[in-house]
Amino acid sequence: MTITFPEGFLWGTATAAHQVEGGNWNNDWWAFEHAADTPCSEMSGDAVDHFWRYPSDIAMLAELGFGLYRFSGGRASKKKTVSSRATRSTTTRA
Repeated sequence: MTITFPEGFLWGTATAAHQVEGGNWNNDWWAFEHAADTPCSEMSGDAVDHFWRYPSDIAMLAELGFGLYRFSGGRASKKKTVSSRATRSTTTRA
């Protein structure tokens, strides 16, 4: 089976703040996954520290041939009074 994509099609990738920022413990998702009755079988841990490594991470995406990158920034990890549901999503060319 062969799949053909339109001319100009751009391959992309995406991340979510809670998955990649690292040390993201001050938010609703962290509380949910650590609750006594959580359905989560594994906790998220320290992630990959994308918050500080994003320049090299985005350069690596470009080297791998990705033309787009969608990411979100979790404000909850930066400001204790904001819920983790308040995130900003951005799509940028890698």
